[in-house]
Amino acid sequence: DVKITATYTVTSDDILAGSVKNHATAEGKDPDGKDPEVVPGTTDDPTDDLDTTLSVSKKITNEPADGQAFTLGETIEYSITVKNEGNVPYYNVVIEDDLTGAEKTVEELAVGAEEELTTSHIVTETDILAGSVKNTATAKAEEVEDPKHPDDPKTPEGKDTVETGDEEDPDNPPPIEEKTSHLTISKASDANGTVALDQLITYTITVKNDGNVTISGIKVTDELDGVKVKEGEGYTVNEDGTASIASIAPNKDVKITATYTVTSDDILAG
Repeated sequence: DVKITATYTVTSDDILAGSVKNHATAEGKDPDGKDPEVVPGTTDDPTDDLDTTLSVSKKITNEPADGQAFTLGETIEYSITVKNEGNVPYYNVVIEDDLTGAEKTVEELAVGAEEELTTSHIVTETDILAGSVKNTATAKAEEVEDPKHPDDPKTPEGKDTVETGDEEDPDNPPPIEEKTSHLTISKASDANGTVALDQLITYTITVKNDGNVTISGIKVTDELDGVKVKEGEGYTVNEDGTASIASIAPNKDVKITATYTVTSDDILAG
């Protein structure tokens, strides 16, 4: 006999078929010039089990502007990497970001291939109150028929979650800023230079929320006797002469108008 050596590299098609079937034949002539009877050689080698591993890796790719923490209104940028770590190609792979709603469909993801989706999120007051931004990305492909278990097709899918300030994360994402409640009040008048007896002065009282959460139930009191608060937008005037503001969102302000008539006591006080 004569032994012939041949090699073959297993493909994903073989995995989907469940085995590698190989037929070998021969032809020739005997001394009488006739074709000999040939018995074909056949092998049927089972392949590895179907592997539909689909990995998802999500990371925050930017740093806070101050180098410490993401602040209200600041953008957090994300990168989502999906990789086919199985042994067959995947089709119609849908990559989704739960927080931002970003989505991408990959028609075919070959074995070992990667695909990336980038997206971003602006830090909100809700995030500040929650103390962190938690974001999950998912990926899912079409079902794959399992040749060894035809009644149990496999679905390639995976997910990954990244959270700001997660100390257990090896990449240690930056945190978001802590909650701060703060109001700043400024006051200006329309008087230019000195004022005269019985002169009417108009004051503008600006109440600004320079914290990062909404402040509600605000009551503003002008302590000068004789001041009259006028009706205006964004506030109401109470019977006791104070003003009430229902709420002020972060980085917003409300301007209150009040008037006062100069008295002789003021003249004597200088």
